[in-house]
Amino acid sequence: MNIELDMNDFRLLWHTSSNTDGFDLGYARFEPIKGTAREEFNFEDTHYLYWVGENDLQALVALQLLQSENHIAGLFWDTAELNEEGASWGYCIITTFNKRG
Repeated sequence: MNIELDMNDFRLLWHTSSNTDGFDLGYARFEPIKGTAREEFNFEDTHYLYWVGENDLQALVALQLLQSENHIAGLFWDTAELNEEGASWGYCIITTFNKRG
């Protein structure tokens, strides 16, 4: 079986996005999982965050799509709680990819 995906499919994999301008990317909040390490990003430039939820496969597919298009991308676990019930933000990808560009 061969599954083909492209960047048009990436939009289906994330639920929330933000740019990194003024965003606290504290080491206590974002735990590295795979891909580009936080230290390798030049945060003097704008980067983007895409939250992809708690599903492992969805997070890995999103990361691989970005990397296959030569975007710098790292997968992190966001430890911040989403709501009072303790739901998690889950996986977050920090990348050079801009959904608007």
